[in-house]
Amino acid sequence: MQLGNIKDAYYSQFMKYGEAARKTAEAKEELEKKARLYPGQKNEYLEQAATLELRYNELSEQSDKHLEAHSKLVETEVAFENMKVAEQQGDSLRESAKEERKILEVARRISRGDIVPPEDEMKLMQYDFKLYMASKQAGAMAKEHEKDESLWEDEKESSAPGEEEMSPSEYASSVDVPVEGPPLDAEPVDIEIE
Repeated sequence: MQLGNIKDAYYSQFMKYGEAARKTAEAKEELEKKARLYPGQKNEYLEQAATLELRYNELSEQSDKHLEAHSKLVETEVAFENMKVAEQQGDSLRESAKEERKILEVARRISRGDIVPPEDEMKLMQYDFKLYMASKQAGAMAKEHEKDESLWEDEKESSAPGEEEMSPSEYASSVDVPVEGPPLDAEPVDIEIE
């Protein structure tokens, strides 16, 4: 089951048990009020109130268990989001390093006198103008001139639109995880008071 769905289900169960506990507490208070108002039936009302107290404690415990399971799933979801962000940052750093290697290769080619495509020269100039000028000066003194292909040609060819990557929160919500916690199919029983 997907993490986001399980998390939502536990929160829904927490709310159901919490609402049932609230109604039970109100019914208990009403019985205690009746016990004060009708001394002849005091024991009967107090017995019913004691039963509701036990039911309230049970419902509160179930509500707390579902909230705890929900909280653990939120922590798990955040961990998956952080993992996805770290992965994306790693990809970005790899791309950045790859780009920088290409720029430095352009500088090396220019400095040995090679003729590089204008787009490659422009990328070097934008990256570091001083490095560009030093490379041009060194290249002017070279005796042989070779014409080079662009280092970004492979990117031009493979720049076809691909599939979009999921956001970290979408990824985390879609991860399949086992259900570990209180049952999700149990329903709090409605209390009927006479």
